[in-house]
Amino acid sequence: METATNSSAPASWIESLDRSAAEIAAGQTVPLAPIIDELRASVDRLEARLRDRAGATDPHAVTRPG
Repeated sequence: METATNSSAPASWIESLDRSAAEIAAGQTVPLAPIIDELRASVDRLEARLRDRAGATDPHAVTRPG
C-alpha cells in the first residue's frame, strides 16, 4: 500500500494501517463482536468520567444518542 510522504499522521499509524491492509488482502480477519464490546466499554468509561467531572448524580446527565 502506497502512502503519502507528507502525511500529518504519525508514522506508526501509517505502518499499522499498511499492515492491516496487507492482512485484509491476505484474508486474515478477526471476529467483530469483541471489538464492538471493547468500544462499548470504552464509551461507558468515557461517559462515567464526564459524569464525574460534571458532578452529575443523574444517570441521564450524559447519555448516548438513540
